[in-house]
Amino acid sequence: MLITTTIIGSFLAFNVFLKYLLDDFDWSRGGTAAALSVAMMAQGVLSPVTGSLADKYGARLLVSVGAALLGVGYLLLSQIQELWQLYALYLLTGVGGATVFVPVVGAVSRRFHQRRGLALGVGVSGITLGTAIVPLSLSWVISMLGWRQTYILVAVVIGVLVLSLGQLMGGRPAVTRGRRPGGHSLLQAVRTPTFWKILLASGVSLSAVHMVVAHLVTFSTDQGLAAAKGATLVSLMGISGFGGMIVTGYVADRIGGRVPWVISALLSTTALLWIITMRDPAMIYPFVVVYGFAWGGYAVLVPFLAAEFFGIRSVAALIGGVQLGAAVMASSGPIASGFVFDRTGSYYPAFGMGIALFIIGAALVSWMRKVPETK
Repeated sequence: MLITTTIIGSFLAFNVFLKYLLDDFDWSRGGTAAALSVAMMAQGVLSPVTGSLADKYGARLLVSVGAALLGVGYLLLSQIQELWQLYALYLLTGVGGATVFVPVVGAVSRRFHQRRGLALGVGVSGITLGTAIVPLSLSWVISMLGWRQTYILVAVVIGVLVLSLGQLMGGRPAVTRGRRPGGHSLLQAVRTPTFWKILLASGVSLSAVHMVVAHLVTFSTDQGLAAAKGATLVSLMGISGFGGMIVTGYVADRIGGRVPWVISALLSTTALLWIITMRDPAMIYPFVVVYGFAWGGYAVLVPFLAAEFFGIRSVAALIGGVQLGAAVMASSGPIASGFVFDRTGSYYPAFGMGIALFIIGAALVSWMRKVPETK
């Protein structure tokens, strides 16, 4: 939980840095937001590799390497002058993120069985806790030190904290004595329609999520709220997402992952309809509560569905495989919202696209069937 809080919080704090980067450089919103898309793409592409390595060697080694890459990436971000440098260094942070996140989630999925959903809800709650704590904290730090010095601080914290915590992770994965854990390998899973439905549902839904999350601060300031209040909204979304993770994980343990996914989709579409019809800036607060709760649900259900439908034999590799396709698709979210705004002067068309994507994701999950285990 502490590891995911640190790395995901710093990753999603990009929406706070975005405001200051736009103020200092003559870059478009879409072009600047594309840096986050680059990082998401890199994280997705490497996720099957880091997942397979974690299944074989355990999480400790991978987390240590990832912490070093993230520390170097954020340190160098403090020195950027050109847009290509922003892209290159967020590419590096994406590589580091893949080397940390998938092994950690795989370790939780492997080691908990009867209450895997709740364990995932707690273990990966750093996705939402990091969103609640880190952007708001960094917004205050930036106001005191500036964004360049803040990147240096982030580098030091990640380099020391995550590297230290990584040494407390397990070594080689525990294997039941005398038999191989049940389930499918990644190669077996990718030959089934169910795997591709999970991947597509995750990709379209997370793309829609990040259409909003990456631009929440700039959207709120466009509505007349101060930048500091925009960072508070990000934190409020993270707090709500933490509740969504715990509740969704608890429910998924009892009824499976499909129904909670559909409920998350309904909440997401309702929230976006609310924000599109918004007439008072204060209406954005209930929006972020509902939207954040649903986002927390997706974050738990993506790895939960991989274990539920394919078992734990190669669970980290399976999660990585889903992350690959999902991240490639989800990486389009921030850049799509940015370019829609650049073209139309409004985020609302992008939010309408998000509604359609959430509906598609719910339909795909409802259509899935459990795959019989192969001998």
